[in-house]
Amino acid sequence: MTKRAPILALTMACLLFGPALNDAEAVRVTWNDGATIHTVFEDNIEGPVRSDMSAIVGTWNGITQFINGDLSAFDGPPGPVTGDVYVERHRGPNPNVGGGTSLVSQEAIFDLSANGGQALSSGIVNVQFAYWIPVTHGEWQSLVILDSLGPGGAPGQPNAHSYILRNSNMDFFGDDVHETCSLGNFCSGTTGNTGASVLLGQWNKLEVIADLDNNTTEVLVNNVSGGAYHSLNDASVARLVWRSEGGNFGHYIDSVIFTPQPDPTMFTWNGSTPGDWNSNGNWITDTTGGSPDGNNHEVTFDAMGSTGTVATDTAVTINRITFDNASSYFIAGGGQVNLAATTDASMTDPALSVLQGNHEFQVDVGLDNDLTVNVANGAVLEFDNQLFLNGNTLTKTGAGAIEINNNITSGGGALDCQEGICSGSGTIGGDLTNDGGIVSPGNLSGASVSVVPEPTSLILLVLGMLGASWRSRR
Repeated sequence: MTKRAPILALTMACLLFGPALNDAEAVRVTWNDGATIHTVFEDNIEGPVRSDMSAIVGTWNGITQFINGDLSAFDGPPGPVTGDVYVERHRGPNPNVGGGTSLVSQEAIFDLSANGGQALSSGIVNVQFAYWIPVTHGEWQSLVILDSLGPGGAPGQPNAHSYILRNSNMDFFGDDVHETCSLGNFCSGTTGNTGASVLLGQWNKLEVIADLDNNTTEVLVNNVSGGAYHSLNDASVARLVWRSEGGNFGHYIDSVIFTPQPDPTMFTWNGSTPGDWNSNGNWITDTTGGSPDGNNHEVTFDAMGSTGTVATDTAVTINRITFDNASSYFIAGGGQVNLAATTDASMTDPALSVLQGNHEFQVDVGLDNDLTVNVANGAVLEFDNQLFLNGNTLTKTGAGAIEINNNITSGGGALDCQEGICSGSGTIGGDLTNDGGIVSPGNLSGASVSVVPEPTSLILLVLGMLGASWRSRR
């Protein structure tokens, strides 16, 4: 099945579309590994005139200086599409009157740390930037070459996954039929046409989607797609190259205006176990990559990833956690899981849900707000380390069971057992309310159980008759 990275919502400024609120500008390359979208190259193409380019993510090889002049007399742009400056690729006599220098070719070297430093051989690579190709003297411009050659390597069709070139026929080319054609003698006619219109003499947004799994490339100009076509080669990718191929010809590049994707709020475990809670690659999210640690974050442990131990050695804050797997997850580590209300207008209190299976918190758990724990019939949630109520109420609902096997430090808080069974071998230093659930205390050590709040230190032992009876029924 073809995997598609979400096409980022981009909006051209100035000549094409108006900018959106909270927009940013960049030349950007992302890689979707199937679980997370990583930015592997980014530069906003901004800086003082005649200053050298410096990437935000990744590195430039071959340094071009910024220009800001009006090149309309040379059929070039009258100014940048975004910000104050832009850059030029040019071969032969240089009409650049805006200061700075131009290069025949320019390489954007990707940050491959998300792939262990290796070239990208699977997933989706997405390239986005603005281009201007002159109506005259704009032939033979390579706007996107994606390959895995090292910095300084001469790009060529046999090495490239995607090779998007505008030739004298005013079309974009890049199909694999060109593997047998020389660079200066591309196949004629429409053979190999990407289907995307070049649109000369204006700023345009160019987007290229390279599917490394299905060996296809799709070219979009101003969000209009030419359709996916078979790529040059089933090659890996580690850089993006722009190049002017013909004498005295050039093109110009700049950043595009895009609305950044919102931060993720929903996280589903997709890693192997034992696994690191704080590793971005272990989670599938609703937007960009990340690991859960925020008041508005919801976490799900289901059949997507491997069951077993998921550890955090740092404190993390979550609003909602759901367990939905018949096999067990164990949340462990030397950190702490804090459960807190959302910070949005709803101020939703935190919640734990167990839909099926037996699951354990082996890490400390703290309540920043009142918490509801809902455990389905036949399921169990265990707290095997310290549980800090911090003056809040933990309300147990659902026909299933919770087991508290260590100390509850309440700070004035309470445990309200409304449904199901509340048992364990731990100590509650606070109020225990039984509003319809079954409390399995075992040896009470002189304490008593009440249906009204009563400050006490109640010992809950799984050896209690009701707790034993519950386990025998599971």
